[in-house]
Amino acid sequence: PSKPIINLSTEGHTNQDVTASVDYSEDSEIKLVKYNGLIDESKETYTDKSGQVWNIYEGDYVFTENGHIEAMSLDKAGNESVISKSIINKIDKVNPENPIISSANEEPTNQDVNINIEYDEDSFYKKYKIDDGEWLEYTGTFLMKHSGTIYAYGLDRAGNQSEIVEYIISNIDKENEDNVNINPNTTV
Repeated sequence: PSKPIINLSTEGHTNQDVTASVDYSEDSEIKLVKYNGLIDESKETYTDKSGQVWNIYEGDYVFTENGHIEAMSLDKAGNESVISKSIINKIDKVNPENPIISSANEEPTNQDVNINIEYDEDSFYKKYKIDDGEWLEYTGTFLMKHSGTIYAYGLDRAGNQSEIVEYIISNIDKENEDNVNINPNTTV
């Protein structure tokens, strides 16, 4: 028989379960499968010519976590197909850690302040915004030109999102930067 074809509901990154099904050729008399290299002893089994024990294929299997599936078949004459194998390794149901926002200067100032956001390694998409602005992709340290609130979150490839964290900048005051400073020791 021809090599079985393993179908997965998704092969990309996901935070959902993955359903696996197998298409066997028409001449497949006995359809065999293993999930994660294990045999379900409560179901019908079959031992192939090499002594490997398999389960008889009964239909779709749902992977709730990463694993692998193997499939093979035999025709009426006992000829074995080539073994098909598919690895499910992109199930991720864990949210990234919350980002950490920090300021280079927390003292009162009339200058712009450098802002840094640290994201964990699972955060593939690194987003931030200032006040009610648009969400932007974080590419590195940026300047905060006024007091306000910075929001940030991380999103992994599977779609899991960290909490949105906020950081309030209240130490920038540029209101009086154009005023002339008068020295009190000067006499006119």
